[in-house]
Amino acid sequence: MKGRSYSSAIAASLIAVLFLFSTLFFYQPAAKAAVFEGTVNATELNVRSSPSTTASIVVKLKKNQAVSVLEQKSDWYKIQFDKKTGWVSLKYITKKTAQPAVASKTVYVKTADLNLRAAPNTSSKVITKLKKDTALTVISVSGKWTQVSVAKQKGWVSNDHISAAKQGPEVKSSTAKTAYVKASSLNVRTAPNTTSKVVATLKKDAQVTIVSTSGKWNEITFAKQKGWVSGEHLTTQAPAPAKAAPKAETKQAKVSGTATLNVRSGPSTNEKVVGTLKQNDLVTVSKTSGTWSYISASKITGWVATQYLASPSAAQPSKEKAAEPILQFVTLLADAEIKAGPDNTQKTISQQPAGAVFVKVEVSKGWVKVQLSSNQFGWVEESLTISEVTAPAPIPPAAPASVLKGKIIVIDPGHGGTDPGAVGRITKEKNLCLTTSLFLAEMLRNEGAKVIMTREKDVYPSLSERVAISNKSNGDAFISVHYNAHTSTSTGTMTFYYTDVKDKKLAAALQSGIAANTPLPDKGVRYGNYQVIRNNKIPSALVELGFISNPNEEKILATEDYQRKAAKGMLEGLRKYFEQKK
Repeated sequence: MKGRSYSSAIAASLIAVLFLFSTLFFYQPAAKAAVFEGTVNATELNVRSSPSTTASIVVKLKKNQAVSVLEQKSDWYKIQFDKKTGWVSLKYITKKTAQPAVASKTVYVKTADLNLRAAPNTSSKVITKLKKDTALTVISVSGKWTQVSVAKQKGWVSNDHISAAKQGPEVKSSTAKTAYVKASSLNVRTAPNTTSKVVATLKKDAQVTIVSTSGKWNEITFAKQKGWVSGEHLTTQAPAPAKAAPKAETKQAKVSGTATLNVRSGPSTNEKVVGTLKQNDLVTVSKTSGTWSYISASKITGWVATQYLASPSAAQPSKEKAAEPILQFVTLLADAEIKAGPDNTQKTISQQPAGAVFVKVEVSKGWVKVQLSSNQFGWVEESLTISEVTAPAPIPPAAPASVLKGKIIVIDPGHGGTDPGAVGRITKEKNLCLTTSLFLAEMLRNEGAKVIMTREKDVYPSLSERVAISNKSNGDAFISVHYNAHTSTSTGTMTFYYTDVKDKKLAAALQSGIAANTPLPDKGVRYGNYQVIRNNKIPSALVELGFISNPNEEKILATEDYQRKAAKGMLEGLRKYFEQKK
């Protein structure tokens, strides 16, 4: 019995020793709470609801995701991110290295009521609120947060709201002071720092009232608003008054040199016609742009060509003959139907190809009235036409003894209709021939000559028909108008004749006038065996006004300016020819 009791005592002692040993061996102290910032170092990291690989997955985080570590349990960290919490294996979190916040270990609160938090994030508990300019002792830095101690308390504050120096007390002005913005634009903020919200932006020279200062910042009022601005962008010196814009000079003028004058929406013949004026109408000119004047007159304002304005006191034109209206043209951009009236329901009276040129009569509701021949008119959609070309101003009638007065001149615009003539990159010869011929015809009529045209629209009279028109005219001169084509480098103007006795003097006079008025090389006069001059009974010549085949020269030929000059050259050539025959 005694032996058995002894054995029991030994067994009990042994059990006690083993229990104590196991307790000591397996015991681990509770993990200390860890508070720091870290980043995920795994490609993808499972965040779990508890510190166990069998716990449910709350979310998956990507590599380099920033997190706040709140505590540690064994091999697990409890983390916070985007206001959520969860558990992750600690080996997949890399701790951010804390660095000093500033060179000084003491920093100061630069805003009123700064939150001191339990952890470096805005969702953690607020320990207390700190007043402006409170001194803080820096412990460590984690990202955008600094751990500090103050009044025996530790916590975290945002780096945006601390500085190495005091802001200084807010100074209230004894009297409000007027100031002006000297920067091109100035942000007005809710607090005296660059991180606070912008509530307004002021422009240069804006007037404000300074009501207080805080360091380098001024509290201002403006337009019933209040805010803070950097004092370096304000000045108490009032800006110089803006110079008054010079008063626009106006003058009176009257319409002169034309029976009707178009008023346009802009200073160009491409601009829309907004109205018309009549000869001797009085206008007020308020400004000019190049060769255009901006006018106002009896319920209409717009731009007119300055050349048709004169001083109100200028001599009145002779009543014997009113100045002729400006001649205008339109060119078809595509094949088009010519209608009897300004409406698609009207009868089609003609089919015209792209490039056809007509005299423009008027515009009505998106339709243009054009002259098809001397006594035929029609309508075409305005959208199918290119902006009109205005012919040169009518040349004032010459003296009664004008050498051209009473002369009969036959003008033959080359090609036409199905025969385009030479075709360039941007032009067709038939169109240039017609436009130039119409310019010449108008100039001749203004000098008192009678003009007969072999064609006035885009049609093709045969060569025999052209000659027949001339031979029946009892005319004094025949001119066939053409543009040339050969190689891409060919250049210049030339005039052809058939007989020395009948034609050469006319050709020479025409070429002389063309060469004097155009910028192209003078290639002189030459013999040409062309039907329209060979079979003609009256003095005849065929002019070639430049090479469409030369791309550079074609650009010149296509301009209104060149065609006017060529027409003027032929006009002067005809004057010279008839002067020589006196």
